[in-house]
Amino acid sequence: MATEKQLYWIEKLIDDPRLTPAVRAKALVVLGSPNMPCGTVLTEIFGLCPRTSAGKTYAAKASTPGSEKVWGKDFPGIVPGYYAVPSGGANDLVFFKVSFGYQFSQVASMHDRVFVKMVVGGKPDTKCSAAQARHFLGKVADPEAARKLYGQEIGQCGDCNKTLTDQESRARGIGPDCWANKH
Repeated sequence: MATEKQLYWIEKLIDDPRLTPAVRAKALVVLGSPNMPCGTVLTEIFGLCPRTSAGKTYAAKASTPGSEKVWGKDFPGIVPGYYAVPSGGANDLVFFKVSFGYQFSQVASMHDRVFVKMVVGGKPDTKCSAAQARHFLGKVADPEAARKLYGQEIGQCGDCNKTLTDQESRARGIGPDCWANKH
């Protein structure tokens, strides 16, 4: 299973022009399935893209894996809510919550920041690294369909996460109040 640090380095170096197409393809598979072992891929990546080159280090010393920020402008169409996307791994679907804005900070420049938490046991309580957040958000081809799928699979509104109590709401994946606010 890939660690946060391993996913960080793969994501950091995936676009390096020195990578061969074969190594890049292996790295993309690891990013798509974080449960897959990735030591061999990292060895190949670091062989082609050493951590230091001409005295420059790839990662700033103050940077820690998963500390990069994810911005809304990088994922147009994504709105705050609850999503379900195919996992690409052993599980069929991955469920997660997306929120924007201030989180533990009142810095005005944070207004466009995206926060992603995994939904486990019906509660969005597991924080995602930046690499995981980008991976999950990148899988959302149709945001409305992903939120509808969340509601249908979990039985809770894809907008506000309240329990869906009637047949029509469960079919839509969106509760009656949230549906009325949209239409």
